[in-house]
Amino acid sequence: MKINLQVILMLGVLCVAVGSTALPAGAEAPGRLRRADSFLGVHLDFHAQATDHHIGQNTTPEMVHAILDMIQPDYIQIDCKGHPGYSSYPTKVGNHAGSFVEDPLRVWREVTAQRGVALYMHYSGILMFP
Repeated sequence: MKINLQVILMLGVLCVAVGSTALPAGAEAPGRLRRADSFLGVHLDFHAQATDHHIGQNTTPEMVHAILDMIQPDYIQIDCKGHPGYSSYPTKVGNHAGSFVEDPLRVWREVTAQRGVALYMHYSGILMFP
């Protein structure tokens, strides 16, 4: 977890330096590629645990825009449920880590949809119930 938090913090600092490229009001988001038609995808690995605190605090629209600007991926894949058995976003169904200050899934979905980048979820089946 320590490495993941450091990476998230570094990306957060970087996004302040890079800035955002949001679409103008009223502009249509570009179409997203199907995965079969994609070349470059990025998997962002975050397996929430019961001991994690302030989940989603560093997942901001500005950070996501900065990642998309730097990497220009065809798709992003984030974790739905990690190996420890907890969802990586707040949910009323299943098990979540419980210490969310923001909904990271909502942030990723809104920005990737706005930018025309496909968003996929990875569901780890290693541990179903903590």
